[in-house]
Amino acid sequence: MKYLYLLLLPVSFLFSSCEKETVICTGNCYDLNVNGKVTNRLTNANVPDILLTLERVKFTGLFSKSGIVHEFKSGKDGTFNLRPKVDTTIFSGGYFLALKVNENKDYLTIPDRGFYRLYDLSSTSFQNLGIPVYPKATLKIKLNRKDDDDFQYFQVMYFLKKTLHFFL
Repeated sequence: MKYLYLLLLPVSFLFSSCEKETVICTGNCYDLNVNGKVTNRLTNANVPDILLTLERVKFTGLFSKSGIVHEFKSGKDGTFNLRPKVDTTIFSGGYFLALKVNENKDYLTIPDRGFYRLYDLSSTSFQNLGIPVYPKATLKIKLNRKDDDDFQYFQVMYFLKKTLHFFL
């Protein structure tokens, strides 16, 4: 059984890293209202041209299946306002909608990772969103050692006080 898991793990990465197909609304379409702004959390200025993706997602055990519903960027003023067509039958199939900030070379989205979920169309979860991002920075650490013992490893840890999450 242990060897079966070792075989399935690399195979699962192949499936999860495949390009996700775009979901097209074929019937029971609903105009979803998605709007808000992307804000630099340090300066409170709106951030233009941040790539966002609206996906349908379904968890199946340890893995998730997803498909892109709509991909878009925040405008020149950092705001976004769109009405993508969503097939309402996805909610009956165990799917939910997820709005996420794509990987970006200039900004981070922690602590919430820029991920918002919508489980039904009766909620206004995707309206007036305020998506915070943080500019990336280079961290330089100068380490002065006085002992001559073997140096095994060095670890840096930080905490986000508002949410009590921590990352290594």
